[in-house]
Amino acid sequence: LVDRDVLEHQPLLDLPRPNDEQWRHAITVAAASLPADRQGGLKVVLTRGVEGSGTPTGWIVATPAEGGFPERETGIKVVTLDRGYSSDVARRAPWLLPGAKTLSYAVNMAALREAAESVLNEGESLSSLMEQSLRDEVQRRQLQRAFLARGLAARVDARRRGEYHEAEHVHAELSGVLADARARKARR
Repeated sequence: LVDRDVLEHQPLLDLPRPNDEQWRHAITVAAASLPADRQGGLKVVLTRGVEGSGTPTGWIVATPAEGGFPERETGIKVVTLDRGYSSDVARRAPWLLPGAKTLSYAVNMAALREAAESVLNEGESLSSLMEQSLRDEVQRRQLQRAFLARGLAARVDARRRGEYHEAEHVHAELSGVLADARARKARR
């Protein structure tokens, strides 16, 4: 039921040993809450609880999957990386906590860096990719905030004036603006 690597390191994590019967019951109840007509997931969490309380806290989140799974038909791209240590490292070096996934931040960041480096274009550095990604995200967020501010201001103005427009009219007008923009672009 519980990842045996995690249980093996449970004393190092200062976690109580989970009650298998309680967890099985809770998982059964959570799984039963999911719709039977599609996939879903369960996230099982056990913590030390509120700092200093000595009472552990555990919970389960049941989440139904939304939409289809086109990757089953089209596949996915993955990068496989060597963990850098042997499969018996848990026995020889328990302080590494290989079964405690949330404690592997440095390894996860290194794996993310490796994945990013694997998609760099010819002559592109990781720094330039990160800088451009940051610039793009800042610009996207600025545009999004400006868009939302204009929308909220228009709502206030419409309420103040009592002037509203039908959605169909607005969509038709926007479609015309879009068509004009595409025509200008095509002439370039």
